[in-house]
Amino acid sequence: VQYLLHDPIRSFFSSLLAWFELLATKDEITSSERDQVQDFLQIDHWRSNIDAVMLFTTDADTAMEREHRNTLIDTPGTAMNEETLIELNTAYMKVETKYAGQFSHFERVDTSESEKTEPQSTAAGVANTILSIFEQRLEMNGEH
Repeated sequence: VQYLLHDPIRSFFSSLLAWFELLATKDEITSSERDQVQDFLQIDHWRSNIDAVMLFTTDADTAMEREHRNTLIDTPGTAMNEETLIELNTAYMKVETKYAGQFSHFERVDTSESEKTEPQSTAAGVANTILSIFEQRLEMNGEH
């Protein structure tokens, strides 16, 4: 049995599906091109090997505050600016609505300041979810 933990920031779901949604929204690619890429990325062979998708989101204000917390300059960048972050969150919600049901486990984790989450409690929740999924996989494979 092989296990892969993938960086949530650059995950299959986030990087590929949501970013292509955003590009189509901004008319940088056509909706037909977006659909072709998203359909390709959804082939069953790849999707069936994903045990869980955990989509971490935060509001634009919280993201900007975190981005500039320990920096000398707080000038917004090309992607790290309020407008793009709001558009990206909208793309995440569209893609979640469209694709979440295609994964055996999908969970959105909102880490916005308004949610009053702490990094430790968020990490503990994620770890518990991952352990639960590992246990299920071990039981399915008769290894537990």
